Amino acid sequence: MRRSCGLDLLFLFIGVPILAALVIPATSRSIRNSKQTGCSNCMAQMWRMMGNYQVQFGGPQKRMPHETGDAFWLKLSGPNVRLIDASLSDIYQCPVEGVDDPGCDFRGPAADVNSAAPADGDPVGADVDGNHGVGEGGNVIRKSGDVQTCAAGDPLWARAAVTTTGGNPAVPPEVSWKWPRWRWLSWLAGGMLGLMLLTALVRALVRAGGGEGRITFWIAFVGLAIATLAGFVDCDRAIR
Repeated sequence: MRRSCGLDLLFLFIGVPILAALVIPATSRSIRNSKQTGCSNCMAQMWRMMGNYQVQFGGPQKRMPHETGDAFWLKLSGPNVRLIDASLSDIYQCPVEGVDDPGCDFRGPAADVNSAAPADGDPVGADVDGNHGVGEGGNVIRKSGDVQTCAAGDPLWARAAVTTTGGNPAVPPEVSWKWPRWRWLSWLAGGMLGLMLLTALVRALVRAGGGEGRITFWIAFVGLAIATLAGFVDCDRAIR
């Protein structure tokens, strides 16, 4: 009976950290992917609104705004346009960066989009470099309306550096006001979970006694430490 109890405890306290190591990274990756998708949706919606601008304000030639850079996007909320109401101004913010600041987080075309210069495959908008993290690339929207998530080494990301300009300077996640709050929250939650499991392990060690109890304790403790560390590192990346 005593041996069975020890094996049950061993399974419980090794299984929980392993489960945490599997679930936490998957959850954190899902969070980041969701933010990247939200970022691309913002770009796509702004570009679709440009179609409305052409119909309502583009004249007989159905032109888009002549402005360049982020002013191109902000034209949609101009005093004589207001296709995007002030209450919906979060469309100009990159969800991955997570900083709510005035203006627009996205680069706009470097040249007048009504000219023949930007081809359909050329980028007309993109994340400001650093929105998704330093050296992490970002989303790019082509003149055709397609949005693509690019790595820092992607040729399309390099092309966007030439054909787009402007946008709010990216705020590195390390100095973002949201980052410390989530960092301490994750550490607090992890610390509480670790304390609860460690308390249970100590009790199991006292009750089981002998070599079996010590083996149960140390194996579970190492497993918990590895799982917690892996989870925090991956959550850091997702939050960034």
